[in-house]
Amino acid sequence: MNAKLSIDLIEQGISTFGSEEAFLSWLQKENFFFDKKAPNEFLDNDKGMKFIKDRLEGMSYGDNM
Repeated sequence: MNAKLSIDLIEQGISTFGSEEAFLSWLQKENFFFDKKAPNEFLDNDKGMKFIKDRLEGMSYGDNM
C-alpha cells in the first residue's frame, strides 16, 4: 500500500467531510457509487484507494456522496 496515497486520502477525506469522525463514518456506510459496499472495503490496495480518492474529489465538486 502506498503510504503517500494513504495520507493524501485521509487529508482529502477530512477536507471533504469537515472532520475525521465524519469521514470515518462515511467510509463505513454502504454507498451506491461503491457497488453498494462500504468504501472501506476498497482500502486494501492502491487501485481501491485511488477510486475512493477520485470519488472524494468528485464530491468536492458537487457529485453525490
